[in-house]
Amino acid sequence: MIEISNESHDAVLIAKVSGKVTVADYQDTVIPKLDSLLAEYAKVAALIEFGADFNGWEIKALWIDLQYGLKHRNDFSKLAMLGAPCCLGGLSQLASFFVSAEFKGFSITEREQALVWINAV
Repeated sequence: MIEISNESHDAVLIAKVSGKVTVADYQDTVIPKLDSLLAEYAKVAALIEFGADFNGWEIKALWIDLQYGLKHRNDFSKLAMLGAPCCLGGLSQLASFFVSAEFKGFSITEREQALVWINAV
């Protein structure tokens, strides 16, 4: 599940991820919100906060994420992952080859630092 945090503002999107991420999460929540932000701002910064119960993506959801990222490869200024499982470290490095945004990872105990970093756009 992906929920847009009420801490999101202006060109900063903060999303909380838990359980299994589905196609509906992208189609109903993430893509409409990002499309709206990108219509208003030249670039968007995004902070993805992983819950302890995060259980991965449906394959088709991961494919949608990849396609959207490639389509908007130059539309993100910063991307941060907070509390991401260790297996996602390599994924973020791989993504940096396809998206021009600055990437940074934070441990779950570094939430305040992540918020300061993502909001410094």
